[in-house]
Amino acid sequence: MKVNKVLKIGSSIKRLRKVKGYKQKDIANFLHIPLSTYSNYESNIRELSYETLLKIASLLDVSIDELIGRQPYSLENVSDQELIYELSRRLKEVE
Repeated sequence: MKVNKVLKIGSSIKRLRKVKGYKQKDIANFLHIPLSTYSNYESNIRELSYETLLKIASLLDVSIDELIGRQPYSLENVSDQELIYELSRRLKEVE
Protein backbone atom coordinates (compact mmCIF):
# COMPACT_ATOMS: atom_id res chain seq x y z
CA MET A 1 0.00 0.00 0.00
CA LYS A 2 1.32 3.42 -0.90
CA VAL A 3 2.00 6.08 1.71
CA ASN A 4 -0.35 8.65 0.19
CA LYS A 5 -3.26 6.19 0.27
CA VAL A 6 -2.71 5.71 4.01
CA LEU A 7 -1.87 9.21 5.17
CA LYS A 8 -4.10 11.05 2.68
CA ILE A 9 -1.43 13.68 2.19
CA GLY A 10 -3.28 15.04 -0.83
CA SER A 11 -6.37 15.70 1.28
CA SER A 12 -4.27 17.67 3.76
CA ILE A 13 -2.70 19.66 0.96
CA LYS A 14 -6.13 20.42 -0.51
CA ARG A 15 -7.46 21.61 2.85
CA LEU A 16 -4.42 23.83 3.49
CA ARG A 17 -4.46 25.16 -0.07
CA LYS A 18 -8.04 26.30 0.35
CA VAL A 19 -7.29 27.88 3.72
CA LYS A 20 -4.45 29.86 2.12
CA GLY A 21 -6.69 30.94 -0.77
CA TYR A 22 -4.80 29.25 -3.60
CA LYS A 23 -6.35 27.52 -6.59
CA GLN A 24 -5.03 24.20 -7.86
CA LYS A 25 -3.77 26.04 -10.94
CA ASP A 26 -1.71 28.39 -8.74
CA ILE A 27 0.16 25.55 -7.10
CA ALA A 28 0.58 23.60 -10.34
CA ASN A 29 2.15 26.70 -11.89
CA PHE A 30 4.41 27.18 -8.86
CA LEU A 31 5.59 23.56 -9.19
CA HIS A 32 5.90 23.81 -13.00
CA ILE A 33 3.71 20.73 -13.48
CA PRO A 34 0.47 20.08 -15.37
CA LEU A 35 -2.73 20.86 -13.51
CA SER A 36 -3.83 17.23 -13.94
CA THR A 37 -0.72 16.01 -12.12
CA TYR A 38 -1.36 18.35 -9.22
CA SER A 39 -5.01 17.37 -9.13
CA ASN A 40 -3.96 13.72 -8.85
CA TYR A 41 -1.80 14.63 -5.84
CA GLU A 42 -4.78 16.17 -4.07
CA SER A 43 -6.97 13.20 -4.97
CA ASN A 44 -4.44 10.84 -3.37
CA ILE A 45 -4.02 9.09 -6.73
CA ARG A 46 -0.43 10.06 -7.40
CA GLU A 47 2.49 9.89 -4.96
CA LEU A 48 4.40 13.07 -4.20
CA SER A 49 8.18 13.09 -4.12
CA TYR A 50 9.92 14.40 -1.02
CA GLU A 51 11.12 17.41 -3.04
CA THR A 52 7.57 18.21 -4.14
CA LEU A 53 6.35 17.92 -0.55
CA LEU A 54 9.04 20.40 0.50
CA LYS A 55 8.02 22.86 -2.20
CA ILE A 56 4.33 22.63 -1.33
CA ALA A 57 5.04 22.94 2.39
CA SER A 58 7.14 26.02 1.68
CA LEU A 59 4.44 27.64 -0.46
CA LEU A 60 1.70 26.89 2.09
CA ASP A 61 3.98 27.97 4.95
CA VAL A 62 3.57 24.71 6.88
CA SER A 63 5.84 21.86 7.87
CA ILE A 64 5.83 18.47 6.21
CA ASP A 65 4.62 17.18 9.57
CA GLU A 66 1.43 19.16 9.09
CA LEU A 67 1.02 17.80 5.56
CA ILE A 68 1.20 14.21 6.82
CA GLY A 69 -1.07 14.85 9.78
CA ARG A 70 1.42 15.17 12.63
CA GLN A 71 1.17 17.90 15.21
CA PRO A 72 2.25 21.28 13.85
CA TYR A 73 5.77 22.19 14.87
CA SER A 74 8.96 23.16 13.14
CA LEU A 75 10.49 20.60 10.82
CA GLU A 76 13.91 21.88 11.85
CA ASN A 77 13.62 19.70 14.96
CA VAL A 78 12.73 16.51 13.04
CA SER A 79 15.29 14.37 11.26
CA ASP A 80 14.59 12.46 8.05
CA GLN A 81 15.03 9.27 10.03
CA GLU A 82 12.26 10.30 12.46
CA LEU A 83 9.96 11.13 9.55
CA ILE A 84 10.60 7.75 7.92
CA TYR A 85 9.98 6.01 11.24
CA GLU A 86 6.66 7.83 11.69
CA LEU A 87 5.53 6.95 8.17
CA SER A 88 6.46 3.30 8.73
CA ARG A 89 4.63 3.24 12.06
CA ARG A 90 1.46 4.64 10.53
CA LEU A 91 1.58 2.16 7.66
CA LYS A 92 1.81 -0.72 10.15
CA GLU A 93 -1.22 0.61 12.05
CA VAL A 94 -3.33 0.42 8.91
CA GLU A 95 -2.25 -3.07 7.86
